[in-house]
Amino acid sequence: QYLGPYSFGPFATVLALVFLFALFILPETQGKSPQELIADMTRRNSRSMVYEVNEEDAGAIDLEWRKAMEQLMHEEQSQMKKGTYDYGFKPIDSEREENSLMI
Repeated sequence: QYLGPYSFGPFATVLALVFLFALFILPETQGKSPQELIADMTRRNSRSMVYEVNEEDAGAIDLEWRKAMEQLMHEEQSQMKKGTYDYGFKPIDSEREENSLMI
């Protein structure tokens, strides 16, 4: 309605930008091994911060995470047994339910 016969203009613009992005920004991966791709990406993104994973620290963090999750699971199970666990549901108000049925 607003662009009339030129309604293809925005589509053509976006299409051209996507084509240029794919042509100049996306790397060519055909015929390259995963190691070559990683080396290329590392070289391209060398200005980015790269964190090296320390296996000992990662193991300690994983162990700490597992302990915390087990503790949380035990707390939730004990609350479920006591009947005090909050499932996140709100109880249905019986008066509101009766009023909505009357409408």
